[in-house]
Formats: sequence, structure tokens, C-alpha cells
Amino acid sequence: MALSPTLPDEASGFLDQVDDPRFLVYLVASNAGLSMDDGQNVLETLEMNQKIRLLISRLTRQKEILTLGRKIKSDAKEELDKAQKRVFPAATDESHSEGTRRTGRRKLGGR
Repeated sequence: MALSPTLPDEASGFLDQVDDPRFLVYLVASNAGLSMDDGQNVLETLEMNQKIRLLISRLTRQKEILTLGRKIKSDAKEELDKAQKRVFPAATDESHSEGTRRTGRRKLGGR
């Protein structure tokens, strides 16, 4: 649930209180950000075990996509930070020194 941008924070506590598996499947499916086709397939599947398996497979796929997206974002930020340090190392040191020289003290936050 932590990865899902579409589920509200309160959903976790609410889901614990649901006793009817069919209602739980529909509730999760309607809030999981499934594609229209995936959601329709969950609705149209008659047997409950198949319905649950289908939902789990779609949620697993979504989790993999969200995890990969988070990793790509993290890796890109890390590479950007490295590139900025390589391109602007002297500028960062000079601006810090200049700020200290002008005011006679360090900038707030050590910057």
C-alpha cells in the first residue's frame, strides 16, 4: 500500500474490517488504479478464487511497475547529483567561501 499513489492512507485500517471477500476484491480493484480492461476482467470473472487470483496478478504487476519507477527516479537523482558535483565543484566551494567572506559567517544550513 505504501507504493500506491491512489489508495488513501485510511484504506489500510478500513480493509482490515471488511469480512466479505467479494466486497474486498471490488473495493481494492476500484481503488488500485487498474486499467479499464483489467477492472472489467475482475468484475466479469465469476468464480471467487479466479477473481482473487486475477486481482493479485494485476496488483503484483502494478507493484513491480511502481517499484521500478521509484528505482529509476532514485537512480536518476543520484546520477544528476554526481554530474552536478563534477560540473560545479569549484562553483559550490567559491559560493560558500564568498558567502562567508561577505558576511563574516557561514550561511544558514551550512550552505
